[in-house]
Amino acid sequence: MILLSLPLLLLTADANWEPVSSADGVSLARQVVPNNPYFNYRATTDTDVTVDALCEGTYDWGSVSKDHEELKSRQVLEDHGDTRVVYDQVKTPPTVPPRDFAFTVKRIKKSDGSCKVEFFTSNEKAPPLQKGWVRLSAVKGYWLFEPTATGTHLTYELFSDPGGHLPAMLVHGPQQGAVVKSVQKGITFSRARVTGARR
Repeated sequence: MILLSLPLLLLTADANWEPVSSADGVSLARQVVPNNPYFNYRATTDTDVTVDALCEGTYDWGSVSKDHEELKSRQVLEDHGDTRVVYDQVKTPPTVPPRDFAFTVKRIKKSDGSCKVEFFTSNEKAPPLQKGWVRLSAVKGYWLFEPTATGTHLTYELFSDPGGHLPAMLVHGPQQGAVVKSVQKGITFSRARVTGARR
């Protein structure tokens, strides 16, 4: 989730999704976002981890856990049970100014047995921007967990605009990799919470 508000219309439906890759059971597609050089990404996979475990695990991993490669620091600004507001500082390569942003995470358990974990930028709640830092201008997406006969069908969608006028071509590859890694890590983290296995 780290890697990152658009009108909701741009992040829904199945319009114009272009397949990008399919490896290790995770299928990745991208969608052009009008008037923006960055793509909206969607990853899907099936897992034997239960909806409840994934719902709890990804909610905590995406809001309170510091087990993220790119994370420099994390602070929970508000905690209302199924809604949290979080402030992250993100590591960047030496030649790129560090990034920060605040975001809201919401956990929604549905009567059909599915669960959705939504997240979106809430920079109005972030601390004052530090000198030399760049604030991520937009992060929006969700996790959707739907029960199947053998476990869960998982959908993860993410749009992230890193701000600071970074060339889009330098961002596309890392963003694609980050989306797939997030799905894999979310499953691993959730499974470990249930089994006690070491990550």
